Amino acid sequence: MRKEIMVNRGETEKLDVRKRKIEALKKAVEKLCPVESKVEIQEMRKNNGIVKLGMVIDGKGKMINPIIYLEPYLERIEEGDSSVEEMAKSIIAVYPNPYRGEADMGSIVQDVELVKEKMIFQLVSLERNQEMLSHMPYRRIGDDLAVIYALLWKKDCSAMMTVKVNQEHRKFWGMSEEELWELAKVNTPRLFPVEMKSIEDVMCDLLRKQLEAEEIVLDEKVMDELFNPNKWQTDVKENHNLQMYVLSNQYGAWGASAILYPGVLRKAAKKLGGDLLILPSSIHEVILVRHENIGEYDKIAEFVKEINQKEVLPEDVLSDSVYRYEEKNASFCRIAGNRGKDAGCI
Repeated sequence: MRKEIMVNRGETEKLDVRKRKIEALKKAVEKLCPVESKVEIQEMRKNNGIVKLGMVIDGKGKMINPIIYLEPYLERIEEGDSSVEEMAKSIIAVYPNPYRGEADMGSIVQDVELVKEKMIFQLVSLERNQEMLSHMPYRRIGDDLAVIYALLWKKDCSAMMTVKVNQEHRKFWGMSEEELWELAKVNTPRLFPVEMKSIEDVMCDLLRKQLEAEEIVLDEKVMDELFNPNKWQTDVKENHNLQMYVLSNQYGAWGASAILYPGVLRKAAKKLGGDLLILPSSIHEVILVRHENIGEYDKIAEFVKEINQKEVLPEDVLSDSVYRYEEKNASFCRIAGNRGKDAGCI
């Protein structure tokens, strides 16, 4: 009992410390905002029902305000990497600001013609988002995935901001779900071009980024040896049965949606030389491999589930299932996972 009391007290103290840091960050941001702006801390429900702490800056009576999720900023403060003041400046730097001439999302939402240009889709778990989906137009994909819709507000190297489309938006525009789908089907590939890389190329990219982040400079000869394609792309590269690719978009955000881009899976199947096995790495990417010689689908589904539980952020999980794309009839089906082999196809 004494040990339990000490643990509870320790957790309470941690929460108190975090609350003080959040309040300090809020005050620091308020100092950098125009007088008429109002800064609020809100709990927001994200994908898969995960609740995150966010900051909203309400200025000039805007109808819709973006949310800055605070976890990355708080972590840097708590780890001693940055001060409260530095993180406040970072928040202001990425926040869309009408005083800098940036668009107000409220005005975009009311402009139907602009809406038509900015409508995109995102792929989420059907089973994990029942509450969220009850307030949104969505399209069921197979039997455990769903397409939701969003308006793209801002997309650059520093930030990407979207507003999820709810039923009130849809009614205001006088659009059906089918119309949203037709718009998003054109815009999403255009605004988020597809990107498919081999696992070997992805490993090289990650290694390069790690070296750059740690400011490690290697001898040119060592670099050539390290990133020599022949070192990473062995004879496995020539064996389509074992070759694996990561499918996403060029921004690496909500990239699993690329499986719904017109013609993408067909082209991937042609590249790999047959039907595809699709492993949902996260909402941001999927892994493609030729299905031939991989027969134990349930074991692979268990592997996907384990990775989701141990390696993927809860809000980024797409599915525990394994999917198959059949090149002959261009069908996409769930073949294992969750409730077993009761495939739902599109």
